[in-house]
Amino acid sequence: MSSILAFLARWLAVHLTATLVDGLWDERRRVDVVVVLGAEVFGSGRPSRRLLARLDAAKAAHDRGLTPRILVSGGVDAWGNSEAAVMRDVLLENGVDPAHVWLDEGGATTWHTARNTARLARQEGWTSVAAATHWYHVPRAKLALRRFGFREVTGVHTVRPLGLGQIRSVLRDCVAFYWYVLRWYPTSAPGAPVGAPSIATAAARPPGRGVLTPGGPEAHTG
Repeated sequence: MSSILAFLARWLAVHLTATLVDGLWDERRRVDVVVVLGAEVFGSGRPSRRLLARLDAAKAAHDRGLTPRILVSGGVDAWGNSEAAVMRDVLLENGVDPAHVWLDEGGATTWHTARNTARLARQEGWTSVAAATHWYHVPRAKLALRRFGFREVTGVHTVRPLGLGQIRSVLRDCVAFYWYVLRWYPTSAPGAPVGAPSIATAAARPPGRGVLTPGGPEAHTG
């Protein structure tokens, strides 16, 4: 029993070290699109701090000229809130040009986001992508995007908000990463994705979704 625990401890240490290196290192290369992976939206439609932090990271990359467009991807929760629509609204309210924001409401999981991003990339001729998400999620998101056909994949990470919830998420992603290594990926994905992405517009967006921090993701404290 002790040898098994020792093995698991060594595996966790190696995996976390690799995740830290990959997740915290942003290559900051110019890419065709930054895709923001969804996170919790409250029943009222207000974005969580985790979601705002991911949007901070994507907007900072866009503002630095690292990408001409942002794809927001998420599912629809039990209250009918679209994570992608909420993210779009936050970006538009914080000064991002509507023509630079793309919407995918079929990204209920990391796998679905990667699939839909790849399908849209084939339609639009995109060849490079950056995943905007939390540092511990970056390796799994990059893995899924590569498995769906992207050859140039980078990460745009955030570390906030810190707390016990992030520890749970780190441990969850340690297991989920290997599930993504083993799971099936179609070599081609013809047809429109569920919740087909479309260019977002500023029309009829609810006010007050959230305020992003001008300094980017590391300055976000809300």
